[in-house]
Amino acid sequence: MQILTLANLLAVALPLAAAAPTNSHVQRACNAARFNSGVYYSFYAEGSASLKATVGQTITATIVDLATCTPYTDTSIFLDTVIGSAFDLDFTYDPAQGIPASSVQANNGTNTVSFAAAVPNGSQHLSLTVTGRFTPGNLANFQFVFNKLGVVYSVA
Repeated sequence: MQILTLANLLAVALPLAAAAPTNSHVQRACNAARFNSGVYYSFYAEGSASLKATVGQTITATIVDLATCTPYTDTSIFLDTVIGSAFDLDFTYDPAQGIPASSVQANNGTNTVSFAAAVPNGSQHLSLTVTGRFTPGNLANFQFVFNKLGVVYSVA
């Protein structure tokens, strides 16, 4: 019978971890935000990434291939739309006023969007996201978006 010790575990686990990097290692090297929510239908797959910025800053975000950290340009899973959004987290819904949010949309394969971290009512508590919409929509493409793509962004 072999006694399992920390030294035994590390002797096996460290070489395995070094031999097979995961997407999280690539993500850190690329410094990309990962898609953390989304949906797919038969006509598109969509992923959204949460971003961090201060109210009033301008965010410039690009959807990238995590393996290369370069802007995503593949047309087999076409990037139709990129949307940068700011949403007020403190709002009380009023049908007459709608939801206090703002967004900027780039279409037709553009992989970069710039938008302000601000909403019309001036709220100081925002949720900031970048959403990519890809066609065609199916489970495989949805999984590709979540496993292989991310968002690199800067704030100014």
